[in-house]
Amino acid sequence: MGANDTLRGLDPQGTFANLFAIVTELLGRGIGVLIVGMLAPADMGAEHGEAFNAIYPRLVEKHGVLLYPFFLDGVALDPALNQRDLIHPNRAGAAVIVERIALFLRRLIEGTATGG
Repeated sequence: MGANDTLRGLDPQGTFANLFAIVTELLGRGIGVLIVGMLAPADMGAEHGEAFNAIYPRLVEKHGVLLYPFFLDGVALDPALNQRDLIHPNRAGAAVIVERIALFLRRLIEGTATGG
């Protein structure tokens, strides 16, 4: 969550506050949380990128939950793994994401998810 916020140029502090509230609510209900990070596009500017890219590690630091740093790891900008817009994964790209994130999900389900 948060990727569309950065693409729209929204203030990263607002995104952090929204995600912080969501994670707090989930943990309060006893629901395990895996933070799946995103990175700001370089064309958003260095200052925005630094602020946005810090959101996910800050959430992990505040809540002690598990972090998968970059949702599109191994998929981003690869034409073979994305739709024509080079933003949204295709079926093959989704398979890569599932394969890479599976270990983190397993840790979450087994209750061994503690921090990044």
